[in-house]
Amino acid sequence: FVDRNATNRAGADSRDQIESGDADIIDDQGNVVEKNNPVGQPNHQWGTGASTNIMTFANFRHPLLESEGDRTAEFYLFGGISNRSSTTWGFYRRGLDGRNIPEIFPQGFLPTFEPDIFDGSIDAGIEGTWQGWNYDVSAGYGRNTFDFNLSNTLNASLPPSENQTEFFAGSTSFSEATSNLDLTRGVDVGLASPLNISFGGAVRFENFTQTRGELSSWIDGPQDAPSGSQVFPGFRPENEADLSRNNFAFYSDLEVDLTDWLLVNTAGRFESYSDFGETVTGKFALRVTPIEEVLLRGSISSGFRAPGLAQSGYSATSTNFVEDPETGETIAVEEGIFAVDSEPAQALGAVPLQEEESTNISGGITLSPIPSLSLSADVFYIDVRDRIILPGALSGPEVEEILADLPATAGRFFLNALDTNTQGIDITADYVAQVGDGSRLSLSGSFNYTDTSIEEVKLPEVLEGLDEAQLLDKQARLAITKEAPETQARLTGRYTADRFHSQVRLRYFGGVESALWVEPQSYSGKGLTDIQAGYDVLDNLNVTLGIRNVFDVMPDRMNETNQLFSVFQFPRASPFGFNGREVHGTVSLNL
Repeated sequence: FVDRNATNRAGADSRDQIESGDADIIDDQGNVVEKNNPVGQPNHQWGTGASTNIMTFANFRHPLLESEGDRTAEFYLFGGISNRSSTTWGFYRRGLDGRNIPEIFPQGFLPTFEPDIFDGSIDAGIEGTWQGWNYDVSAGYGRNTFDFNLSNTLNASLPPSENQTEFFAGSTSFSEATSNLDLTRGVDVGLASPLNISFGGAVRFENFTQTRGELSSWIDGPQDAPSGSQVFPGFRPENEADLSRNNFAFYSDLEVDLTDWLLVNTAGRFESYSDFGETVTGKFALRVTPIEEVLLRGSISSGFRAPGLAQSGYSATSTNFVEDPETGETIAVEEGIFAVDSEPAQALGAVPLQEEESTNISGGITLSPIPSLSLSADVFYIDVRDRIILPGALSGPEVEEILADLPATAGRFFLNALDTNTQGIDITADYVAQVGDGSRLSLSGSFNYTDTSIEEVKLPEVLEGLDEAQLLDKQARLAITKEAPETQARLTGRYTADRFHSQVRLRYFGGVESALWVEPQSYSGKGLTDIQAGYDVLDNLNVTLGIRNVFDVMPDRMNETNQLFSVFQFPRASPFGFNGREVHGTVSLNL
């Protein structure tokens, strides 16, 4: 059971709130210096959401056949259920905002998003040995549902007498049923080790559904204002979806020590999907041990990621009001995320999503100069082709011309739009020493450098004349290439003695760049310190106390432009968040 309160690092809102000229005076730290209206500050919520989670998991095993000749069999069953209720918030709608109805919220409102998430899964199988083969046959089913519940909000297009402040805005669900068969055995072929043979297959069925919200959550009422519940307009009848697909796969894997110092591994996999076709992937790897203290490794492989059913079928539309260029009248138009097979998406050049493909190359070395010390370094290169993204809203005269005969003027849809490559290096070191009777000291360190670049942006043919920035704007481009730090490092020291244990960890996150709201901004690298200590009060009872981010390190503040009226002081792109110091205590009881 987890019950977590929210955190809030928002600054006060420096705008007029209820009427023109009533803005508070705010300093550069987001604090109120002079109060001129009754609205409590901060009126936004910017931090970690609240969450209440109930989770359980069970595992069961029972022998069916024990050592009857070379045959064994064991039945296993495992599964879990969890229910998560969380709370997050949208942008504050001020009292004088056109999206507010003063009769309902005189001072404005902070719309609240309260999804309920259910996860359930169960798997059963039999594993054992038969005539030299190890086998595992199993089947499983899992389901996730996501209910979109809203509170402290309204539908600005409905009059006060017909409005409400809580909505069910719809739901999505995903389910998956699988069955697997795996076979493995070693065969003596006269080499340094038996040839390990593995092969098997899998069949999977997937289903994605999207269900409409209640009528008032999406209806376009008589008021001249945006339709649907504020913060998240409900799913409409035309957004409903029920997509299914199945696939089957076969794989094989061979591994053998050709000599005492050379291991070779090769593998291949074939998959066939009912919605986009077949794909074949493979791997070849070597491990070389010229002497006991040195290990060299390298591999090359191809990979793929099937497009998710939700990426193909998810849609969410909303109504916006624009001026008709011919009549000058205000008209309602549809904008939003369109399903790939919808008319607006098809008109803009959408085609059925294909798999993302990749090529992965890596190599490394591990050294053990003394028994208590291990050093390793690995380099890697990953080339991803036809990466699936959700682009920015496609709009403008060219788009309006394409959509002229449809009830839409702008929108977006998932598409295979990018080729990217990622390269980097991982370095680790581990040292363990006995420092007294029953006392032990261990030190570990790691360093990572990762760089991702965009090689090509692919526009649908019908949109080739469109500005590429509409497909991949500066926010999205930086999110892919610069919002994760290129360098990260950790150094951890652990000391244990009898019933006592302690740990000190130093973490470093390199600088990042983000364009979360308005303009790109660079944020410097930061170092954090964590400490904890614990004691085994009883053989099965442990108490641990600790502090994460001991010195309360915060990311750089956003500049004045990106703060948006002093509200958003810290960047969401921070790799270590912006909650600051955290003190924690843990009591563990093993039954």
